[in-house]
Amino acid sequence: MIHSIKAFVPLLRASTAPLKKVIVINTPASDPKMSLKLESERQVAYGITKAASIVAATKWAVSLKKDNIVVVSFNPGMVDTWE
Repeated sequence: MIHSIKAFVPLLRASTAPLKKVIVINTPASDPKMSLKLESERQVAYGITKAASIVAATKWAVSLKKDNIVVVSFNPGMVDTWE
């Protein structure tokens, strides 16, 4: 995610779009409260890296604000993928 944003920042800066944005999609696995609620002890590395992506997105948001680039991270919540 960090490398992807870094690669696209020059294009965003050069853009003439009125609203420039980066959207980071996250997961409930990154939420400590959700892990406690579900008593989830699985996917440790995945949860840690997704939690780190929230911090990275926040740092990018602060860094790119001066360039009028909005960075948001959102978590769509649990999705039922079982049939």
